[in-house]
Amino acid sequence: MERHQAKAEAKRFLEQIVRDRAGLLSLQGQDRYAFVHKTFQEYLTAMEIRDQQEEGFDVVLEHIDEYLHNPHWEEVLLLLIAQQKRKNPVKVLKAVLDHETPYEEWLHRNLLFAGNVLTENVPVTDSELASSILADLMALELNQSPLVTQTIKGRVFRIVSNLYETAFEKTMLDQLEANRDTLDRWRFLDYQGALAPNQAAIMLLTLLKDDDSSVRSRAAESLVKLGDGSESVVTGLLSLLKDDDSSVRSRAAESLVKLGDGSESVVTGLLSLLKDDDSDVRYRAAESLGQLGGGSESVVTGLLSLLKDDSWDLSFGDFDKVNNKAKKSLIALGKRFNKVELTLVTWIEQHQDEAFVGKGIDTLWELVS
Repeated sequence: MERHQAKAEAKRFLEQIVRDRAGLLSLQGQDRYAFVHKTFQEYLTAMEIRDQQEEGFDVVLEHIDEYLHNPHWEEVLLLLIAQQKRKNPVKVLKAVLDHETPYEEWLHRNLLFAGNVLTENVPVTDSELASSILADLMALELNQSPLVTQTIKGRVFRIVSNLYETAFEKTMLDQLEANRDTLDRWRFLDYQGALAPNQAAIMLLTLLKDDDSSVRSRAAESLVKLGDGSESVVTGLLSLLKDDDSSVRSRAAESLVKLGDGSESVVTGLLSLLKDDDSDVRYRAAESLGQLGGGSESVVTGLLSLLKDDSWDLSFGDFDKVNNKAKKSLIALGKRFNKVELTLVTWIEQHQDEAFVGKGIDTLWELVS
């Protein structure tokens, strides 16, 4: 295309994406445009720098040296590095690790950025270098010094989580296994859940049967973090609804809600908790049914029975903790299922206790208003 043709085509393109609001650029003044979404700007910037590599690889290293740890350039540099081939990624990683960064001995920004590079699944020909980076990341996690803050460890965890299904996943799993006895058990399971969720689920299902109730409760919570809604996990959590410890029963109900499983077996299990001796368990069951339960008569009737719950609750300091939650759950269900309203009206007509029926009328009022 001739230059005058290219200028005309560029003008037509600009007019189209601005006039037709294609969502790429917005007019910021006469002959000035800005990207609506930063992702386009970051990608095109990275590609522009890559095109300049025809003049030499130093252009990449120059941009890294100038913009490393500039938050506006982080994605640009990661995109640029991900486009590199052969030995270039190794050169980049070495340049990153050797960069003179202020407070590096405290903030570890070079190492964390190198870890982020690996999450991009960049082909690194130097396996020892990659292993060294992963080992140093794990060393930060294991470091008990208050100088290695939870913020830093949180960043390490996010990096390791993003190594899932990359070429570096197995190497990181080996690092994790080698330090299994040093890591806190639950921290180990968090990492294993990020990198090998199936293995973590198997171990957590075993812990649901532990003799220690706090372990059973924590295992239920960790299973939810995995987001594993498999039949074996749901069955394991259902078994905890009959646990001897009320706090475990409550945690199991909460966990089933977070998994979003509204199957008949789960709803039946939650309905059984509405008659639990512990008010906190009844409260949690009512809350769970409001989120998971359908509009069936058994669910509505079960929640209605809690309107006369008069247990005193020290944490809330009143008598109304359970029946208020039952009322809110009925309203939530009524917004989704029309037949809840009809069941509620029938229930009001059939009961004689005015104080009890009054709570039903109050619920109906909030439902229809």
